[in-house]
Amino acid sequence: MRKWTYLVATLLMAGTTATFTGCIDTDEPEGIAELRGAKSDFIKAQAAVELVEAELRKAQVAEQELVNAGLALQNKSAEIDLQLHELDIQLKQLLIEKEEAATAQAKAEAEAAIAKAEADKTKWENEKALIVEQYKEKMLLAETATAKAQEAYKQAMEQIEASKLLLTDEEQARLNGVQAQVAYAKQAMDKAMYGYSTTVIKRILSSEVANSTTTTNPDESTETNSSTTKYYVYLITEDPT
Repeated sequence: MRKWTYLVATLLMAGTTATFTGCIDTDEPEGIAELRGAKSDFIKAQAAVELVEAELRKAQVAEQELVNAGLALQNKSAEIDLQLHELDIQLKQLLIEKEEAATAQAKAEAEAAIAKAEADKTKWENEKALIVEQYKEKMLLAETATAKAQEAYKQAMEQIEASKLLLTDEEQARLNGVQAQVAYAKQAMDKAMYGYSTTVIKRILSSEVANSTTTTNPDESTETNSSTTKYYVYLITEDPT
């Protein structure tokens, strides 16, 4: 988690006192109250971002466990299906042997083999049903974790917007970068879980600053290198379609 070190409010120093006849007015000036409110909202936004990052990590773990469970289900199902297929072939052969049994003993042996094959088939079918249920449990856990992360993301975005009050342009730009970082994480989570995301992030060029540095070579000649620094803002929206 990247630490936020933004200056949110000016240090207020009370260096003078005013004397009034009667009572003293202890109400804060409106501007100071607004600064305190902005700082409070900013702290809430910081806590909200920390929460959404924690929930996103939980969702990521749950989604990976779901993927692992899906692979296990796929592999185990293939193994079980092969066993069931072989048992079906075996049962058909045993039924034929039972019908063609020339003696009571041969018929009894065929019936015993049929009973065992059917018991084995039931065992494999139950095992397959169990791993399907385990997969469903992992899916439910992943869906729950994803929903919690999405709600935390929504609250974090609201807190970030609220914290922009009275911030400088530089502070707002940094805060916008934090919004984008969280939005990209949420977008990746959605795509991992559902294959798509309703979060749309657009990077827009806001300004370009030309930079130049001059260096002096050993022969006292000079070299000037020019470069351009580009600054972007991120527009984050939700597209339910």
